Amino acid sequence: MSEPSLPQGSVELPRQFSFTLPHTEVCAVRDYAERYAPVPSFEYCVHLKFLQGKHQWFMNEANLTAWFEFDGNGPNEGTLTLSMQQLNLMSTMGGDEEDITVHIDGDAKSFCFETGGVTTTLNLSRQTTYDYTNVYEHSWGLRAETRHIEKMGRALMSHPVNLPVEGLEEAPWPFITFSFDGTTLRAVRDWSRFGGTCVVVEIPASGAFRGEFSCFAEPFARELFYADLSDGDTINIGFSLKTPNYAYLTAMNWGIKIGLGHYHVFEHRFNVVSNLIDEDIDVEDDSRIGWDAVIRATHNERAITATIVQAASGEAHFVRVACSVMEDAPWNLQLAEEMNSWNNAWANCKLIRENNHLIVVADVLLTALDGLADTVRDVVTKANTVHDVVAVFM
Repeated sequence: MSEPSLPQGSVELPRQFSFTLPHTEVCAVRDYAERYAPVPSFEYCVHLKFLQGKHQWFMNEANLTAWFEFDGNGPNEGTLTLSMQQLNLMSTMGGDEEDITVHIDGDAKSFCFETGGVTTTLNLSRQTTYDYTNVYEHSWGLRAETRHIEKMGRALMSHPVNLPVEGLEEAPWPFITFSFDGTTLRAVRDWSRFGGTCVVVEIPASGAFRGEFSCFAEPFARELFYADLSDGDTINIGFSLKTPNYAYLTAMNWGIKIGLGHYHVFEHRFNVVSNLIDEDIDVEDDSRIGWDAVIRATHNERAITATIVQAASGEAHFVRVACSVMEDAPWNLQLAEEMNSWNNAWANCKLIRENNHLIVVADVLLTALDGLADTVRDVVTKANTVHDVVAVFM
């Protein structure tokens, strides 16, 4: 195990520094962190980002990153990682009216705090280099009253079905799908695959956002229920064109960044990607496993896409493999005759024209992924063949 060290990211903390924490702040952060920490929580860590006159605390669980803000002192920049053990000790050893003075020594790898005349020294926790921030570029959003959001969270937290003790890891719990039409925020959590009911909650809301989004439900539903932490009357959910796979729920001194996703993508994307990689298809890396239904890959220097397609029932049904033959293909009688000729000759692929692009596509059932790589190779071969023929008269 390597020794812990101070962060080596874009902003580095001083090697030695001190700061104070009110006992009330420590207890509040500990209580917040206990919601996000696994059980047992001994090694779970939170992150304290120093700003001028501010402490921003960050913590993570599944698809959520939460932040809580307090007035504070210490360095004007940099992030310090603290463990639940350190938070628990400071909260139990400090008094209600006492400040806790923390001393950090990066060279000695020590975390030392003083309260009520007692000094306690621990090893410095392993430090991370992640650049935490609660700032994002707001493109559009929606607003709802805290009391309505809290009731929505309570309903979405419920599990209206007897869940089996074993096998749950093989069948992810239902995601929440939200839609907003300008006046009503609608949330749906469908338990039918477990033999349960479909929970639908609608609350009044306002804002410029229009459309749908969905996410892994468990921690997000819980945080909606605890929305009264905001100490305000409204909750804002914002979206950014720069990071379309995240939504940002913000209140007075508290907020969460929610990793968005789709159940059918989360359920199948890993298997689709693994199948392609195992067959030596070059797959573009994308860590947003539950977000993008389109897997981008390359075979024989040809770009292909494999899209997980959702059936009308909401279940993922097949993977559509596509390879571009030609961009800006003009529509004329000769091209139409060529497309009909190729399509009559092929049993498992089709030549289509979409947005002026000529594309070869083929569908592979998700129950037959063993043939996915062969389909990719076949689609690329056919795309090359058609390109050589059609390019002559284009």
